[in-house]
Parts: sequence; structure tokens; C-alpha cells
Amino acid sequence: MDAHIGRVVVPLARKGAGGALVPLGTCFAVGPRQFATAAHVTGPVDAGLVAIIGRADALSDYQDTTDMSAQSFDLKIANYNPIHDICILELVNSGSVTFTYNLGGSDQVGSGSPVVSLGYPHADHGRLVLTQQSSMVGARVLLGAESVKVKHLVLNTQTRPGQSGGPVFTGDGRSVCAMIVGGYSPAGSTGGISLGGIDPQTLHQTTHAVSAEYITGML
Repeated sequence: MDAHIGRVVVPLARKGAGGALVPLGTCFAVGPRQFATAAHVTGPVDAGLVAIIGRADALSDYQDTTDMSAQSFDLKIANYNPIHDICILELVNSGSVTFTYNLGGSDQVGSGSPVVSLGYPHADHGRLVLTQQSSMVGARVLLGAESVKVKHLVLNTQTRPGQSGGPVFTGDGRSVCAMIVGGYSPAGSTGGISLGGIDPQTLHQTTHAVSAEYITGML
């Protein structure tokens, strides 16, 4: 994995009232000027979208939660696909990023394969700590979306709001095989409750990640 992975897996935010940054989730570099995230994180509107840079560098570093300073770069939506839950973002101004990993797909890993996911859990509460989770693929599934079958990995780990849009690496850290889209929740359920903004039905040890091959197809 890139020694400076925190420079290319970064928090995604939107400028709120008075220019305050409201964290939304995670995005990661997929090109010199492009980042990928989950479509449900941004929605179809790119007004005020920014990448927050400089919150982390290497995973081995201590991340200072008392330092609230942030440098941001404006982003615009370059491609948006709600069926695959993928949004491609592009830097508005000059500048570029470099990274050493490549984009693969869910075909690279089978059930039982080790994977590593990165993201910013609880970013919706302002906590911007790049966090690594090591788990394994529990299953590979095809999910239906508007008559289209979409490849997903079911990971044996729990994720929280803020991690959506984060990359899932193969065990050797060389390739992004999928992107976090969130925990499974029964479709069409009614009469649910919310505890502190959390749906109890998502409190389980599985997380869905969409195959990264669809990201490549949108670049």
C-alpha cells in the first residue's frame, strides 16, 4: 500500500453556511485529477463539494484529533451513476495527485480472501481519522438495480457513516478491488427506529462494497 496513503484517501465534505465544512464521507484518487466516492454520499449536486487534504499521511502516524485545521480543494462531479452507487469527482482548479495502487475488481478476490478497507468512520460527527480495517470476503453477490445485476462483495466487518466511498484493497495492498457502499439493511422495512441517528438494522458484521471495475468504466 502507498506509504503516503492518507494523501490520496481523504475526507469528502461540502461547504455549509459561512463556508464551514460539513464532512460527508470518504473519497480516493482514481486518476491524476479524479476521485471516486459513493453516489449516495454526494447526491447529484456538486455545489460546495471539496476534498479535505492534509488530515493524515501515513497510517502509522499519530493523527491529532485536536488539530481542526483543514486545507480543501474544490471538486465537481464528472460522472454520476446511482445504479452502481458511484460518483467520479474531478479537481476544479490546477493540481494533481499521484498514487501507486491500481484499479481492479471483485473478480480478483474470492470468499475467504483477505482485504483491507480504508475510510473515515464517524466523519458525519466531524471525526476525521483515517482508519484501516482488515477483514475477509464473506461472499460475492449480484444485486439487482433497475434490472441490472451489479457485482458486490460482502465483507466480514462493520462500517459506520463516513466510510462510504472508501477503497477496499486486495490483501497485498496493490489493487483496489471494491468501494464501500455501506451495511446491509432490509429493503422495504417499515416501522423502524433510529437510535442516535443509527438504524439498529445496520448493526451487524457485514458490509457491502461495489466492484471497482465499474469505477474504471466511468473514467
